Amino acid sequence: MNFCLEIAYVNKIIVGYSLQFCCKGNHQKSMIILTEDYYPGESGSTPDSKIKEIKMANSLSTKIKLINQGIKFSCSSEDYPEITTDYYPPLGNNEGYKPLQLFLISFGTCLSGTILPLLRRMNKNISDFELHVEGIRRDEHPTCFYKIIINFTIKSTDITESDLEKVLKLAEEKYCPVWNMMNKEIKIETIFNLIADTCLA
Repeated sequence: MNFCLEIAYVNKIIVGYSLQFCCKGNHQKSMIILTEDYYPGESGSTPDSKIKEIKMANSLSTKIKLINQGIKFSCSSEDYPEITTDYYPPLGNNEGYKPLQLFLISFGTCLSGTILPLLRRMNKNISDFELHVEGIRRDEHPTCFYKIIINFTIKSTDITESDLEKVLKLAEEKYCPVWNMMNKEIKIETIFNLIADTCLA
């Protein structure tokens, strides 16, 4: 299998990349291109040529293998390290991540990986960033989340709540795939903790 990775930069910021691979005679290409919409900035801060589309790999896969007599699984994707999932007794032995914990991790990292590039493209300074995601479950089956609380702590000299609201709106409506796959009945609550970075001011 042969791989070819192409990365495009504008002002030291990655604006797009493509990955091509050939396996058993089948040539495939996955691509993501970040558009002007994706990186809203001040006038004149975006590339001269507009990139019109965002395209991602159409297929992702994981391998899940049962490793005990309960519901403990070894999970992997591509060549990344395996993770272990399990559940609380009596169904499991509490020896791994719970599926809904992984969902919160997935949502939080997907959201963070969306808004941070947006803020950077707005030329905002970010010296520290932390996200806490809490899911509140239903009492009855299905015991899914009915509410998710996202608590941002950001250290910056110039980010405002207005900036965060702007990028969150873009993430929710267009650019965060995990958010867009969620049931719209789930209430998403956001909390902002902005810390002034006086060292860089």
